[in-house]
Amino acid sequence: MNPADLTYNGTYFRTSLDNKGVLSLYLYGEKLLHSTMFQARDELLSYLQTISHSKAVEIVLFFCNTPSHQKEEYYRFYKTLLHSSSILDDALWIYRALDQLILEIVKSDRYFISVCKEPTIPLFFNLSLACDYRIVSEKWALHKTYHSLGLIPKGGTLYFLKHLIGPHLSRNIIISPDILTAEEAYHLNIVDDVVPVQDIEQKSFQIAHDMVERTSLPLGCVKELQNYALKDLENYLERENSRLTHILTRHTKWREEVKKLSTRQEE
Repeated sequence: MNPADLTYNGTYFRTSLDNKGVLSLYLYGEKLLHSTMFQARDELLSYLQTISHSKAVEIVLFFCNTPSHQKEEYYRFYKTLLHSSSILDDALWIYRALDQLILEIVKSDRYFISVCKEPTIPLFFNLSLACDYRIVSEKWALHKTYHSLGLIPKGGTLYFLKHLIGPHLSRNIIISPDILTAEEAYHLNIVDDVVPVQDIEQKSFQIAHDMVERTSLPLGCVKELQNYALKDLENYLERENSRLTHILTRHTKWREEVKKLSTRQEE
């Protein structure tokens, strides 16, 4: 399969493959939120399955362009659930679409490097955690939006962090409402590189090219063995869904907080 066959410009992402085997995938984050997640999942899964059969691809540079209004969209999703007659079905529809994207990245035999420039929320952070290497800009930060609603983060945050930094530190990060900065994430070994905003794309390609050129190891095999410890991820994500839907149906805090946020936005 030649590079031209893997060039794609769709509704939710675009891609290109260079002559060193590095495929750049630019995700349109603003189109991944809520109502379009299901369509985005299908488009992205189909493409990821295509590249898994291509010997031309060594590394995927996964650029996650997070929208500036992502926090507002997160709250709007739960506001929609507040007025839904089928809360569980609507929530699980979105949760499981995200699960499938995460599982596909983890199970793929392509080596994924996530690249995040802007501040983010757990939804996009967890797509990065599913990748094998993480690059962020100095401007990056994690905003823990779930705290405002009394929920838990969706997408395997605690699972991935536990494997990266251990149960004690991962629990503290989840429980604390404080923003996680790029510098803090780097010192905790959650991200691998922090670079200036203006240099992030150039630096990301440099890192990917160095990996391809300097190692004689099959990166897909390295990834498979590295992720062997994640073999129970699918069960964890479903358990996470169970706990979230329990909160949505049994707890009132998230309803009260959504109403408060809606009132403040209308004022």
